[in-house]
Amino acid sequence: MQSRNQTRHTPRPAQIEKMVRRTAFRLKQDDVSWQEAFTQAVMAANSSKPAAIWCKPKEAASNLPENLPALAWQPDWVEVFKDTDTSIGKHTLHESGHLYSLDFSSVVSASSLLTITEPIETILDMCAAPGGKALFAWRAFNPELLVCNEVIYKRHAMLHANLNRTGASEVAEVVQRDPDSLSKQYPNFADIVLVDAPCSGQSLLAKGDEAEGAFLDHVVAANMTRQRRILANAVKIVRPGGYLCYMTCTYAREENEKNVEWLLRRFPEFTAQIVPHLEEAGIRSWLLDEPCYRHSPQDGLGAGGFVALLRRSTEPVD
Repeated sequence: MQSRNQTRHTPRPAQIEKMVRRTAFRLKQDDVSWQEAFTQAVMAANSSKPAAIWCKPKEAASNLPENLPALAWQPDWVEVFKDTDTSIGKHTLHESGHLYSLDFSSVVSASSLLTITEPIETILDMCAAPGGKALFAWRAFNPELLVCNEVIYKRHAMLHANLNRTGASEVAEVVQRDPDSLSKQYPNFADIVLVDAPCSGQSLLAKGDEAEGAFLDHVVAANMTRQRRILANAVKIVRPGGYLCYMTCTYAREENEKNVEWLLRRFPEFTAQIVPHLEEAGIRSWLLDEPCYRHSPQDGLGAGGFVALLRRSTEPVD
């Protein structure tokens, strides 16, 4: 049972909408129609768009929902489905490891990796559980080694299960390290470092999940601080010439563009990379001059998220 104090401070639907509208205003003050579309899409709580990664050879299945036509950039091992009522995660092909289900917004963010054309041997995922972004990278690059770090031990069983079921465990190693310890263990190590950062999770509300506290200022501020600590260690793991892919499933500028701006200022050996197919999709962020990408629930790409692909220079930086 909640205490009286907890009950009094639990946001109610009207309060939630007020916070969503405030976030919309902060993101695009000069566009009232965008603010309204954003607010309505978040509050409708039905923006989830089911997708799946084929982790093993495709198999025909009569009870899979109808898939949507593939986008120009979409790999042939990614499916997006029309039917939002069918749980792909409960399908037999998911249970056998042929498919891994996730929201299309996660695919959109991870697709920034597709702009990398050189061979990739080592990938490290800083915040790996449940494993969707790591599996996307594994499927895209077929690396020799995939290190999946997860600080929270109780999430390891889920991570292990997903890696084992899909076959990624053949090249994957699961570790449990604090970011500082991880950066000391793996300096200049990975061709790609993934940071799918713990965040306020505002897009969960657009999916229909409970995320009432996600729009509170103190929640956003706490997550921004945690994210910067993770990023400050992640940069040390990227080898010269390698890539850092920073992603969140939230809308707050503080957790997205402001973190990228901070990283580029503090670590000038990194530069933000243009992702052509995300440019063509029209989702480049207007909140930062350097290229990074935010998609909102009204864009039709799932519940929304943010991604920035950064590359480390091969030359010393003064």
